[in-house]
Amino acid sequence: MIRNEDQAKHSVSFALTKVSQTEDRAPGPFSTETPSGTPLEEREGKREVSGGEEVIESDYISEPGTYFLAAKLQSGEGDSGWVGLYEAADSGVAEEFLLIVISEGGDVDVTSVQTGA
Repeated sequence: MIRNEDQAKHSVSFALTKVSQTEDRAPGPFSTETPSGTPLEEREGKREVSGGEEVIESDYISEPGTYFLAAKLQSGEGDSGWVGLYEAADSGVAEEFLLIVISEGGDVDVTSVQTGA
């Protein structure tokens, strides 16, 4: 999900890297570690997000594993974060989702949010 809490429109570029087939390889939530070695999968995207808009990318990650997300605004401001997803009982993935928040003034934060938290 991308949430723009700023009043200005922003262009967000993001790169998603799958580093493991299992969900338990993600470093802690405040880790500055970046992926090393050969990734299992890489995807890049870009979205325009209007002021006050919230965009949900459903099914963007559909397989369990450990993922690293890096996001960057057109201003150069960026952040990154890790998430570990396990297989849901009804197919797909569960546990956490990745959230990109653009705050007032154009700062960006990437965080993982536990489902139901």
